[in-house]
Amino acid sequence: MTGLEELDRLIEAARTEGLLADVDCTASDTLARGAEAVISDEPSPRVHRDDFIKLLLRLSEHPHPETQADTEARFAKSPSWGCPCPRIRATEAIASIMASPEVWPIVANTVERLALRDAHPAVRMMAINRLSGLWKEQRDDMWRLVEEVSQHEQNAGVIQYFLHVLGCLRGVEPKRVEALYHSIIDRISPEPQRSEYVFADMLVYFAIFQNFPLSCTRLDDWLSKFEENENRLQAVLQRLRDLVVLGYEDIKENELEIGGRTRKFITATLDRIEPALRSWPMRGGEPTHEEQAAFNLLRAITDVYFFGTGARRTSDEPVFKTQAARAAFLRDNAQLIRRITQFGTPYEVHHILELLEAMISTEPMLCFDLICDALLRPSGIARYEHESLGATHFVQLVGRYLADYRGLFTDDIRRGRLIDCIEVFVEAGWPEARRLFQSLPELFS
Repeated sequence: MTGLEELDRLIEAARTEGLLADVDCTASDTLARGAEAVISDEPSPRVHRDDFIKLLLRLSEHPHPETQADTEARFAKSPSWGCPCPRIRATEAIASIMASPEVWPIVANTVERLALRDAHPAVRMMAINRLSGLWKEQRDDMWRLVEEVSQHEQNAGVIQYFLHVLGCLRGVEPKRVEALYHSIIDRISPEPQRSEYVFADMLVYFAIFQNFPLSCTRLDDWLSKFEENENRLQAVLQRLRDLVVLGYEDIKENELEIGGRTRKFITATLDRIEPALRSWPMRGGEPTHEEQAAFNLLRAITDVYFFGTGARRTSDEPVFKTQAARAAFLRDNAQLIRRITQFGTPYEVHHILELLEAMISTEPMLCFDLICDALLRPSGIARYEHESLGATHFVQLVGRYLADYRGLFTDDIRRGRLIDCIEVFVEAGWPEARRLFQSLPELFS
């Protein structure tokens, strides 16, 4: 008799004599952990494995964890549970082995009960979390359970984990998974700023990667009500950081299309929020909720470009490996970059200038024109020239241009724009800008 079997025998004997509930719970939790370790050990004899599967099936009916009136609400807000928790441990162990063709017939009914009908959301989550593992051997049963969860599970915390299951399946049957995803999002709203990303990631996959009409319409609907859907759209834009640079290195047709749809969505977002971006600077005072949402989304768009291009990348592996790729990216996105700086705050202007600084060697003329557009903007609330960091950064940029690309300023218009930019910082009172301005005659002689 193994130690676990002896512990199980002693627990059962003590239970008949009134074993304290907390002791029973702790001992049963230990049993579940031990049984999982045994059945996960490949060399273990089958006779022991079968006995321990029976033990886990019995522990899957343990009364702990119990539920309270607010259990579902608390789990939806923050998926967590206390220990010991024998029923959760048993469910986790069963789920880890259920994909085996020899095990599934033994545990199938129990898995269905745990995944669909258990009173505690953590138990359902544990059973659901590994359903994709049934794909190879138990595909029909897997789809039946996946569809049941999609149609009936109400807890946003459980759904958050279930979407990872759908994420594993979307590559093999994307249309089927898309329909399940939309049936979920029609019923359940994710908790703000906690599970928005996983909901948004699925929609980006279907709308931007696959260009499926249903998901494109959903994304357009979110954008049409951007104030109401700000958190969702921020999560979408965060996901686009990796996509905005596609189609420039090792060019593949699908990556060109994905990159193009990404820019199209960013353009549509700027078009939608532009009226609110304009209204606040014109009116003054405190921003309305709509105006604040618009500026928050503009910041998220800035981050798409700043982080997506690796402007502050610490890795040795650059996003763009060739000058040609960087140049093509900058030309394709120049108008969008210009629009960001026209409406942005000092945050947007500074991060775009850092992005352009990283690309000067690729397209010095275009970068300079975009830098001037940012600093001589006719609208917006940036006031970048009043930031000490802005003055220092600008003087450094001009110093680099005068040292390495002075030939650009033989053009009268470009030289005039440089002087106009310097004057902006001189008028703001920065001595380093005044010194630079006073040295121009000598530099241009």
